[in-house]
Amino acid sequence: IYGILAYGQCAFRLSIEEGRSGYDTTHCNRYGRNAAGRGEAASATAACTAGGIISPRYYICRGKRQDAQDADQLAEEIIFICDNGACVMYPHEAPLLHSLPKDVIHRILDACRSLSAGVPVLCGFHHIYYPENDNAAMQHEIRRYYRDPQVGPYDDLYAIDEPILKVALCDTNGPAKESYPVMHEALGDAYELLISGDCWMDIMCKGVTKGAALQGLQERMGITPAETMAFGDYDNDISMLQHAEFSYAMENASERVRQQAKHIAPANTKNGVVRVLCETLGIHMESL
Repeated sequence: IYGILAYGQCAFRLSIEEGRSGYDTTHCNRYGRNAAGRGEAASATAACTAGGIISPRYYICRGKRQDAQDADQLAEEIIFICDNGACVMYPHEAPLLHSLPKDVIHRILDACRSLSAGVPVLCGFHHIYYPENDNAAMQHEIRRYYRDPQVGPYDDLYAIDEPILKVALCDTNGPAKESYPVMHEALGDAYELLISGDCWMDIMCKGVTKGAALQGLQERMGITPAETMAFGDYDNDISMLQHAEFSYAMENASERVRQQAKHIAPANTKNGVVRVLCETLGIHMESL
């Protein structure tokens, strides 16, 4: 009795005693907390327990690695899929990492210098790096998702030795207007370029996506798409939705994501994932 629950910010699959159903989910609200103030993993755990799930296994599919306290507390039983699949961590095993070549990182940094409102955020396995800037709104946006980033002169980013799994671009004007076209011109189709938020786009090695990581996990665990439920709200979730029979776009998702999903869940600002999970399991959300 276990399963996968997978979603844009977090994903879980659960097998319940009657019918081996799979469930996957996206963050509870904009800040990853439900109405009672619980973190996303804690809320899902409470829902699963109330629904009669025995010993659930969790698979967290994150575009950005937020260090949620509740996830840390469950680290011994959680499989983390981070940075859109560039990092996969199974309990008690060495992490599976897909890092960008250094020369590509340098090309990205060079191209970012021309952006009017975009800043590169280099995502290593141990640390996050971004350049000094005076844009308070941008700094706030970055720190919403990344804890304790290393901040320094722009030129210092070229000298980072740590393998970089993903480059995220924070563009307060919206990545589709400038950042995406500039990066596509610099890299072409040789790398994954995905819009992942109102102010975000991500760059990974070709073939590194949440969907590819979820497919690998399904194969390893003997789980089919018919046993998987996934929730997403941005373009970097589309590949994941394509590997789940029960695919949900959040009500506030982009139109491209809504077209790929088979169902619509309430907005993540309304605890949409937990609401769908509770409805599926036949429990009252107020009891969590």
